[in-house]
Amino acid sequence: MNYQSIEKILLKRKLPLLEPLFLYEDSLKTDIDNLDSSDLIKSGLHLLNDDLYSSHKLSQNILSKEGSYLHAIMHRREGDYSNSKYWYSQIDNHPIWKPMAQNFDEWEPFSFIDWCDKASKGQNKKPMNWLQNAQFKEMSLLLDYFND
Repeated sequence: MNYQSIEKILLKRKLPLLEPLFLYEDSLKTDIDNLDSSDLIKSGLHLLNDDLYSSHKLSQNILSKEGSYLHAIMHRREGDYSNSKYWYSQIDNHPIWKPMAQNFDEWEPFSFIDWCDKASKGQNKKPMNWLQNAQFKEMSLLLDYFND
C-alpha cells in the first residue's frame, strides 16, 4: 500500500478519541512501517492510526522541532500532559499554529493540552467534538506540512 492510500483511509475515518484505546486499523501498522517515506511521515501516520507506541518509537529519535511536535502530540494523546507541554515548549512556534488558531477559536497549544486534560477528567472547557475536531485538524495539517 502506498502513502496516498494510507492517508486517504486515515483522513476519512471518524474523529479519533483524544486518548485512543486501541489502533484504528491494525493492518495499517505494517503498511506504514514499510513505506518509503521519512520517519516524520511514518510517525504522523501512526498518530492518525492511533498507534501511539509506533509513533513514539520514531518521534523520540527525530531531533527537530517537527519531531518534537509529533512527540508532544503523542504524549498528549496518551494522557501525559506535562510531558506534552515540555515537548511543545521545544517547538517555539510552528507554521500550522496560525491556521489552527484561525479555525478553532482560542486555540493555542498549551491551552489545548489543558482542555484535553480537563476533558479526560470530565471537566470539559470545550465540547468533546470541538476538541476531537481540533486534534484531527492539527494532525492532518502537520502531515500536510511534512509533505510540502
